[in-house]
This record gives sequence, C-alpha cells and structure tokens, in this order.
Amino acid sequence: MFLPGEWSLRVALAALVIFSGGLIALAYGDSLRASRLRQHRLPVPEDRDLGRPTDAN
Repeated sequence: MFLPGEWSLRVALAALVIFSGGLIALAYGDSLRASRLRQHRLPVPEDRDLGRPTDAN
C-alpha cells in the first residue's frame, strides 16, 4: 500500500509474498512442528507414511 507505483504492481507484490509464504509453510511445517515439540520435551508423533518422525533421517 505504501510502495510507489501502480496499484496492480502493489497487488502483485502482495500476492507474491503471501503465495511464497504459504509454500514455505507447506514445505517446512512438519519439520518446524517436530523441532518445537522436541524443544518442549513433548513426544513427536510418527509420520504415518514414513513410519518415523517427520524430520528424522
């Protein structure tokens, strides 16, 4: 909103930021959740597809 330029450029930039943030959340969400659970010494659930915790190697 406060950027100089046309409104279409501002809307496109906002859409790009929201879209890329969503992709990052989808890609790393499980791993971040598992690390937060470990940080607070809570059990990390196993991934049903892998048969192990999400971020384990």
